[in-house]
Amino acid sequence: MIFGWHFSFLLLGFMDCFLRLNIGFLLTAVIFWYKHSFVHYNAYDFTLNKVLENEEFLKIIFVTLELK
Repeated sequence: MIFGWHFSFLLLGFMDCFLRLNIGFLLTAVIFWYKHSFVHYNAYDFTLNKVLENEEFLKIIFVTLELK
């Protein structure tokens, strides 16, 4: 009977450990995905705004499109 109690506590300890690892892994994955998306879209918006602010660059694009 004592062995049964020890085994059940040991099993609960392993389950707790694996549960914490899984939750930590999921939180890390979500945070990494969120930061990656946030940085990616900010960089894209920054680049797009710089291109739209540059009138000479826009003129080159429109002239190139008209030539095709």
